[in-house]
Amino acid sequence: MENYKVGFGSQVICNITDEKSGLLAYIVMDSAVYGHSCGGLKMLPDVSISELQALARVMTLKFSFLGMNEGGAKAGIVADPSMPRKEKLALLRRFAQMASPLLKTHTYVPASDMGTTNEEIRYMLKSIGLKVREDAVQRKEEGGFYVRFSVFAGAESAARHMNLNLSQSTLAIEGFGKVGSSVAKVFAQKGTRVVAISTVKGAVYNPDGLDVDKLIQLKNEVGDDVVNAYSQAKKIEKSELLTLDVDILSPCAGHHSINLENVEKIKTSIISAGANIPVTSEADPVLWRKGKLYLPDFITNCGGILGTNMELAGLSEKFIGDFIIQEIGRKISEIIELSEKENISPVEIAVREAEKKFLRINVNSKEKTPKGRLFHMALKVYKKKLIPKWLVKLYAPRFFKARLI
Repeated sequence: MENYKVGFGSQVICNITDEKSGLLAYIVMDSAVYGHSCGGLKMLPDVSISELQALARVMTLKFSFLGMNEGGAKAGIVADPSMPRKEKLALLRRFAQMASPLLKTHTYVPASDMGTTNEEIRYMLKSIGLKVREDAVQRKEEGGFYVRFSVFAGAESAARHMNLNLSQSTLAIEGFGKVGSSVAKVFAQKGTRVVAISTVKGAVYNPDGLDVDKLIQLKNEVGDDVVNAYSQAKKIEKSELLTLDVDILSPCAGHHSINLENVEKIKTSIISAGANIPVTSEADPVLWRKGKLYLPDFITNCGGILGTNMELAGLSEKFIGDFIIQEIGRKISEIIELSEKENISPVEIAVREAEKKFLRINVNSKEKTPKGRLFHMALKVYKKKLIPKWLVKLYAPRFFKARLI
């Protein structure tokens, strides 16, 4: 396992290779708080170091925005996740063995990502003797359950700012996987007309609206072929979905979907993403110049982390959904107003604020003050589930709200 520093700040890359098993993997740690860096482990044939570097940076910004005492990281195994299950588990097991110095010390804390499941990550960690919490909430979040609320919160705040009525607006969703289908459901429930969706197999479009319940049923039956099985819509190219004349676009697929090659063709008014970094840094100022509200993706998709932590604290699904829509919506409204005042994009504003917050979190984590030691001790006790649930639940709403300030 080879380590070396690159690029921004203290970002570190671990290069993991094993010829016998065919393992090629990378771990990128962008930051650390209390010695820990957290982020998903993906498995895809085209995983690259540059992609993981950008995504690890997003995790730092996301944790900082939420006021969480975690550093950001991302990891990837270069392989086809659809390989036979036995082979996949063997590859994950070998990854864990080679990365055990980082995993056993919790220097890098993995989670599921594209191409991996929570069950597989738990198996991987157990294979090297680590104890793993078996929380049902983790299985729920794997389906994008809470991400949808922050995506909706972003769109609702932006729509209010632009005097758009969500119940009379149209939405296109790039990527109809776990997150995309969950996003479609919450918007449909709020009255927004979902007019287009895409998968790796193509896209479908109907300006009169798609039957979201039918789409989800077909997706559960045929997976990505939902775009071929759904007959009440026009087939279009995947790339065409991004340039449709809709009110809201929600990228829920890969990164950098919107770039300098297509940014001038973007017609939507609002971009609220479930995916990480769907817009390149070069395309962001172009969208701002064109009057398009591209909301910071590390905020619009932060509902997954926030919702999971809130449910672990004993709060109900309804409370969490309402909290995310209200509080994340409030923060996004503040960012939009500040971006207009300073005439720079919401993303630039959000990154600047998250970086300031991270510096405060990092300084506090290193200061050996009584208050800092007490908080760190309380956090460790909470994670070990030694605090009574009723007490955690009582103070949790105040805690999470305070962290967002």
